[in-house]
Amino acid sequence: MSGSEHGSPATTVVFVVPSLTNSSAHWEPLFGALGRLGASVVAVGTGSAPPGISARMERLPGTLVTVRRRGTGHNLQFYLVSPALIGLLRKIRPDVIICMEYSIASMWAIVAGRWLGRRVYIFQEHAAAATLRPGFLKTAYRRLLVRLAQGVIANTPEARAEVLDVLKARPDTVVDLPLLVPRDPGRSCTPPEPSPSTTEGPEFLVVGRLVAPKNVEAVLDATAVLRAEGLRFGVTIAGDGPHAAALHDHAVRAGVEDAVTFVGAVPGNRIGHYYRRADAFVLPSLGDYRSVSVLEALQFGLPVVDSIFDGNAHTTVRHGHNGFVVDPRSVKELAGAMRTLIVDGGLRAAMAAQSARTLRHLTPESSASAVLERLR
Repeated sequence: MSGSEHGSPATTVVFVVPSLTNSSAHWEPLFGALGRLGASVVAVGTGSAPPGISARMERLPGTLVTVRRRGTGHNLQFYLVSPALIGLLRKIRPDVIICMEYSIASMWAIVAGRWLGRRVYIFQEHAAAATLRPGFLKTAYRRLLVRLAQGVIANTPEARAEVLDVLKARPDTVVDLPLLVPRDPGRSCTPPEPSPSTTEGPEFLVVGRLVAPKNVEAVLDATAVLRAEGLRFGVTIAGDGPHAAALHDHAVRAGVEDAVTFVGAVPGNRIGHYYRRADAFVLPSLGDYRSVSVLEALQFGLPVVDSIFDGNAHTTVRHGHNGFVVDPRSVKELAGAMRTLIVDGGLRAAMAAQSARTLRHLTPESSASAVLERLR
């Protein structure tokens, strides 16, 4: 029974995120579970949250700064946030403050926590890929925040190792607690269902924002290779973004418009329909810290063709076990993994069974309970 049901004040948990626009949907499974356990949840960040977020939103003024990074496929982006965050946290007076990694907002939150006598934790999602590892100054800044905060929440064993080995945190301040978990499948399949698929053969699913670093055109090129071999299958692409029109044109030029279906942006409470009807999932990204869509695919028991540039590669997604890990810059590699899943139904079924077991222990409710029990 929750604290509010007993008449006692609800625990207030504040999440400080760089961008409400980009982060809220990923955190909604945890937000919703905390709310169902009686906690009051507030998300603080720049921008505007998408529809369907259960947490109370507090918007901060901030400026997005972009620094171009050559050769990685990703630009470095960060938000300049004013110290007005300190005053906002003073008004909210939370019991616990959880900061999403090492932004400027995290620094202001730590200052506020020390002033108010509140516990502040920094959340580290995963270990940085080699191409995205911070330089000397950024590492020094992160070490400072780790020393000033009450503790660091490590989302994965790899995150814990980086916090200890690179950021030199004391072991007694690191809390092993997976917070970024996929949605409960039952909560992402609300009506209405989409129209039935007309695909012949297995169906591959791609989910994500349609921007250049997601490299979705590689899936279209691999589809062209495999269709030329006479293989029958389909690809559904769920998402929208500035690269959408170019991808539509690319599909036409590649001659695969009859095999590829673009369904646009799909709300979180309905995306499960597409996972449920798919036979496999593909992430061709050129750089993902740790793709939540891959976690969702595993939750629905899908074999995953994962990018070597995703933090799930070789950890959550194990090559030959519950999917394949490929270099998405190679259409040949990508097509090879897709071909295997098309022609070998037995292997596809075995990998699906392994995927379904991979995240069985991770649920929004278990993570929410751990937050309330271990961080207060």
